[in-house]
Amino acid sequence: MNNNQTLEERVKQFNGEALRLARKSKGLSREEVSYRADLHINSLASYERGDKDPTSFQLLKIAQVLGIDDLDQIFKQSKKEIYPFIQNRMDNSSTD
Repeated sequence: MNNNQTLEERVKQFNGEALRLARKSKGLSREEVSYRADLHINSLASYERGDKDPTSFQLLKIAQVLGIDDLDQIFKQSKKEIYPFIQNRMDNSSTD
């Protein structure tokens, strides 16, 4: 994360598709993630679609549920950057 930006500023650069792909790579349903992150399922769905952005607190809770340590992984990136990250997560989770 850019050290000159606050988390709140970075949330504006949130990427819902990266979140959806990260969730799917973990084999988790929206129901599971929303329950574990204490969110309404419709909120999570709207974040994934890009209809609205989560608050920084919600984003941290979702990231914790998904085991995402580096929040840059779910900020605006091109698909070329997102898919290798997701593939790497899938490869690593199969060896756990």
